[in-house]
Amino acid sequence: MMLKSLFTYISCCIICLCFAFCISCKKQSAETNQDVTEINLGTAHGIVSHEHDIPKVTYPFSTESSGQFTISAVSATVVKIDQEMIFSSASPFPLIQGTVQGYDDLTIPTFPDRFFDGSFSFFGQGNDAVFAAVTVQTSVFSDPINPAIGDFFGSEDFTGTFQITGGTGRYLNAKGSGTYSAHSEWRPPIQAGTLFSGFTTVNCNGTISVLARNGQLQDRY
Repeated sequence: MMLKSLFTYISCCIICLCFAFCISCKKQSAETNQDVTEINLGTAHGIVSHEHDIPKVTYPFSTESSGQFTISAVSATVVKIDQEMIFSSASPFPLIQGTVQGYDDLTIPTFPDRFFDGSFSFFGQGNDAVFAAVTVQTSVFSDPINPAIGDFFGSEDFTGTFQITGGTGRYLNAKGSGTYSAHSEWRPPIQAGTLFSGFTTVNCNGTISVLARNGQLQDRY
């Protein structure tokens, strides 16, 4: 009799454990299904996103600009070029003004090796901005300057390349490249501490890729 009761008690315990295990498995399965559903819904509504998954769009990049420049000495053999730019046109998104900077090593007679650390920073509406590295590939003076004899007047045509390295606003994470052609009229210095001044016009043409916004390609103005 005692053995029968013990057997009955053990059987009941086993049944209870099996029942509890089944309930636990069903609960875990339901929670897993709910998590999967939430992930799917989040992805469908754009909640789950990663920057590398955001598409990019490539536009033609072109600008027309002009502005004053100055040349100043950095050392006995290196001069710095500071160029201001005001834009008459820019695409794909408007630009208003900017700067170009770079250096000439006077011990090197020819380009592109003579020019180094060139860059531009162009700015548009709001926080729109685009940045690039710049080279000078060719330079020809149709009217050479000769400051040794007091001739600060000259005309120069030059060309080069640019490599877009980034941006902000509608130019966020921009990448691209292109070429430019420019013409400079050289004049005597108008600022203390500078060697020359002048005026430059520049035309840039290339391509630029920018991030799409909210899953759709950005629109031009």
